[in-house]
Amino acid sequence: MKEQESYFKQTIPLFLFFILINCAIIPLKSWLYKHQINTDVVVAANFLLFLLSAINIALHKKALQNKNPNVAIRSIMGGTLIKLMLISIAIFIYLMVAGEKRNSYGIFTGMVLYLVYTIIEVRIATKMKSNNGKN
Repeated sequence: MKEQESYFKQTIPLFLFFILINCAIIPLKSWLYKHQINTDVVVAANFLLFLLSAINIALHKKALQNKNPNVAIRSIMGGTLIKLMLISIAIFIYLMVAGEKRNSYGIFTGMVLYLVYTIIEVRIATKMKSNNGKN
C-alpha cells in the first residue's frame, strides 16, 4: 500500500500537467481554432502522452529496485525510445485515418507536449533515483 501511495505522490507533477493542459484547452478553444489547431488532436495527444509517461514511471520505479545502477539509466532511455516509437505509430495511424482532414498544427502541438512530458518524466525518475539511495 505504501508503495502505491509513493507512486501516486511521485506522479503528482505529471497528473497536474495533464489536468492543466486539459483545462487550458477550454478557455483557449477559440484561440486554438483561430490558429488552426484541432483541440481533439491536442486532447488525444495529451491523454496518450500522460498514459505512456505514467506507465514509464512505473517501469522506472521497478528498475530502481535492481541493484545494478545501469538498469535505471537503461530504463529511462528505453522508456523514452518506446514512448517516441508509440507516438510515431499513433501519428502515422492518425495521418492515415484523417486523410485530407489531418491537422498538422495539432500534431506539432502534440510534439511540444511530448517534450514537456519527457522532461517531467525524467525529472521524476531522477528524483526517484536520488530518493532510492536514501531509503
